[in-house]
Amino acid sequence: APSADAEAALLHLGGRGAGANGEEGGGEEGSGEAGGEAAAEALAGLVGEALAASRVVEGLVAAQQEDCLGAAGALAVLRGQCELPLSAEEEEELAPAEPRPGEPRLGELRRPEACSLLRRYLLAASASDVSLMVTLAAETLAAETLAAETLAAEAPGGEVADSAAPSAAPSPVWAGASGWLRLEAGLYARVALFDADHKPLGKVLEHARRDVAAARAWLELVGSLGAGLPV
Repeated sequence: APSADAEAALLHLGGRGAGANGEEGGGEEGSGEAGGEAAAEALAGLVGEALAASRVVEGLVAAQQEDCLGAAGALAVLRGQCELPLSAEEEEELAPAEPRPGEPRLGELRRPEACSLLRRYLLAASASDVSLMVTLAAETLAAETLAAETLAAEAPGGEVADSAAPSAAPSPVWAGASGWLRLEAGLYARVALFDADHKPLGKVLEHARRDVAAARAWLELVGSLGAGLPV
């Protein structure tokens, strides 16, 4: 059965905060708020456990580490391969930095190497802008276990539809096909990845402009904060 923390998290997820005494809506004034905070903390722990067990985050981090250029470097590589619609001000603001001794100029790379670096940058950018959905579900009764295993046997290729409920003792076929993970709290979780579309090449210039605007805003803020400080 789910642990007490897991049950509290599910109650919180359903909008039914438990009181500090363990009874829904019970306890003195403020106990419901305290119970809600504890349930929210337990829920965050369950979500974190699900993400770690699914290894989705690990895969995203590995993809993000493919980039070795950054937005400014990617723009320098791209400018060496084609003409970009830059204003006179942007030409100055987005000018490539001078390479360190022994390093090649990014704007002078050969086409194959430039394309490879730009692909890696866009892969990392895509992995940095995704949506994750974590579904939590309690264990079900033996009847639902039998229903899930029946679905597994009847589905083409032994696969189960995503709508199938997790079972208390899922069969190996069903567990692998559905993607449900058993958590220590006695719950099941499934992690889905959304909005993972590949970034187009035009994002390189957009990201470089964004970084310049962010740096300018930061410098203006620091300047305004330091204007009244004694020298």
